[in-house]
Amino acid sequence: MTVSIDPHSVEVYGLQYNVSFDPDAFEVMSQSPGPFLSQDGQSTFIIQKIDPEIGELLYAESRYGTKIGVSEPGIVSTIEFKVKDQFSSHGVKEFVLNKVIIVDSNLLTAGFDLSNGTVVLLSSSVSNFTANVTEGEAPLTVCFTDTSMNAVSWSWDLDGDGLVDSYVRNPEYTYAEPGEYLVSLTATNELGTSDTVTETITVYGVPAACFTSSVTEGEAPLTVGFTDTSTNAVSWSWDLDGDGSVDSYVRNPEYTYTEPGDYIVSLAVENELGTSDTTTEAITVYGFPVADFTSSVIEGEVPLTVGFTDASTNAVSWSWDFDGDGAVDSNVQNPEYTYTEPGEYLVSLTAANELGTNDTTTETITVYSVLVSDFSPSITEGEVPLTVVFTDSSTNAVSWSWDFDGDGEVDSNIQNPEYTYNEPGEYTVSLNVTNELGTIDTSREPITIYGIPVAGFTASVIEGDAPLTVKFTDTSMNAVSWSWDFDGDGSVDSNVRNPEYTYTESGKYTVSLTVENEPGTIDTATQTIRVKSSSVPEPPVINSVDLFPASTTPGSTLDVSVDVTGKVGVIEVTAGDVSLAKADGIWKGSIPAPDDLGDYSLSITARDAVGNIAETSVPYHVVRVEGGADITVSPRASDVVAGNSVSTGIKVKNTQNIDDVFKIRINVDGVPASYLADLSGFSWTETDVQLRAGEERTFPLEVEVPAGTAPGYRLFKANIDSETSAVYGFDTGYLVVS
Repeated sequence: MTVSIDPHSVEVYGLQYNVSFDPDAFEVMSQSPGPFLSQDGQSTFIIQKIDPEIGELLYAESRYGTKIGVSEPGIVSTIEFKVKDQFSSHGVKEFVLNKVIIVDSNLLTAGFDLSNGTVVLLSSSVSNFTANVTEGEAPLTVCFTDTSMNAVSWSWDLDGDGLVDSYVRNPEYTYAEPGEYLVSLTATNELGTSDTVTETITVYGVPAACFTSSVTEGEAPLTVGFTDTSTNAVSWSWDLDGDGSVDSYVRNPEYTYTEPGDYIVSLAVENELGTSDTTTEAITVYGFPVADFTSSVIEGEVPLTVGFTDASTNAVSWSWDFDGDGAVDSNVQNPEYTYTEPGEYLVSLTAANELGTNDTTTETITVYSVLVSDFSPSITEGEVPLTVVFTDSSTNAVSWSWDFDGDGEVDSNIQNPEYTYNEPGEYTVSLNVTNELGTIDTSREPITIYGIPVAGFTASVIEGDAPLTVKFTDTSMNAVSWSWDFDGDGSVDSNVRNPEYTYTESGKYTVSLTVENEPGTIDTATQTIRVKSSSVPEPPVINSVDLFPASTTPGSTLDVSVDVTGKVGVIEVTAGDVSLAKADGIWKGSIPAPDDLGDYSLSITARDAVGNIAETSVPYHVVRVEGGADITVSPRASDVVAGNSVSTGIKVKNTQNIDDVFKIRINVDGVPASYLADLSGFSWTETDVQLRAGEERTFPLEVEVPAGTAPGYRLFKANIDSETSAVYGFDTGYLVVS
């Protein structure tokens, strides 16, 4: 090997390099300096070092005794190598120059280009190769790497068919089909000597799970045979009931399903490498249908709405015959049906499963005619004593219970009784009727018994200076109209119950009040008013006194309200011994009722700022409670179209001998479910009222029936009770919805 240099006009003063070589192939025999640095006869200094273990040779040479370099090309050194005897490999071997340093005459490092040398070693060829993988699933790509010695050409048969598939040294081949392939490599050296080596490549198919079922649906118990149709499989794992556990490793198993349900059958298969694939199929197992149902009610009155609830098992379709005529009336699972005619009906339900297998069950519904209580009195009002004949007009009734006087006690069980009323009052007659089922219906009618009218009144003042204003307070009994003659001239001056009159002239006036009851019977009361002339300030005027209750029980509280006006200002108002307090222009207070029964008079005194006094008195009564309270829905039955409103009223009368406070409630307590009125459409359902003894009032009630309400009767109850006494009453109203 010769190392030479071309300075290209650079004056080279010294140089150094290393030569690397293959220590397994070569042994350094000698290294001789060349004439390059001494071409002009100048002496040089040389260092040489050889390391045979790692294959490296060091050479350094420098001129000395001069500061001038050389610039002509020349040989630096000559190295002799020997190929080792034991080295049998062949091929191109490279000698590499590295760690090169060139110094110019200024002792500066110069740039350079290198050109390395090579040597070709020839020997007999030895064929060999490796594969990156020797087995796998198709498509399998294999990379072959040649490891032959001394080869210069390669012939590959990659699929074992005896034909050359590639001449590339390190080919790549893809096996698309499963199988065992014998791969052969024939390697040839420069002299044409060849050698052949083989290796087997095994290619497996990818498993594809597949199976068929002898049947995919049926009734329990259902036996199914499974047939494997998988490809490239060597093991089988079956989950036959979808619980995630392996039930069989047999290739073609059989399984019996004893319970209804949807089952996901899965088959997992593996090939030789353990690669798996899974497929599934649904098996549907149906149960045998058993028809069954319940009814919300099995008997009742028309119209009777019955809700039917399916209790069948393993059913997916339902056929109902509600009226026993053999025709299907509904396919709904949980239907509702309304019977509008009385009779016994055999209801049948036929339930079927998915396969069409069916079962039938029946039940009897008994529908009765509607029980309606009704009657008519021969007369509804009159003066005592009044005899009334009651005629029953109820439908579907078998027994009758009459309460003539509204005391809650049964007075007669005769169908068409007669009764005589000896005391005035408002009586609510009730008839309770019963049918064969024991169902009860009640109807009510008011009977009004009038007393003989008794005229009476009080005057806020009976004498005084003109102009004198007098407030007259009616205290009559059994009166419904009032005719006042204030000045005694025989003419009616007012029909107001509690009027006010101003006398502008002095004089003595006879005031008369003529009252009349409902039948027209009259009575008259009189009182004298004296009017004087005076220039002194007018006394206060007691305009009105309101005492509630004016008829009460021993020890109760009476509320007093007094309206007083005065020219110079009222400073004190008393009711008996009790001073009243002024609030919102009205003097108010409370007094206790005496403990003893009797008729009393409460004195009212008003005093103004200059000492003028006005006095009056109001009667009140302490009694033992008698009577009760009547409540009537009027009219009792109202026709209304669904989605519209109807006006009705609640008539209430205090038949007690005391003034009282009552609570009226509208409810549907005790009303059968099929007859319930919808209270959300009622304008009110609860109110408090004050009623004087014997006072009657009607409270308007607007009812809106929601759209879509089924035709038929809708019932509600009106109840009345007292906050101070043990009084209770009720009536039933009917909405006839169309």
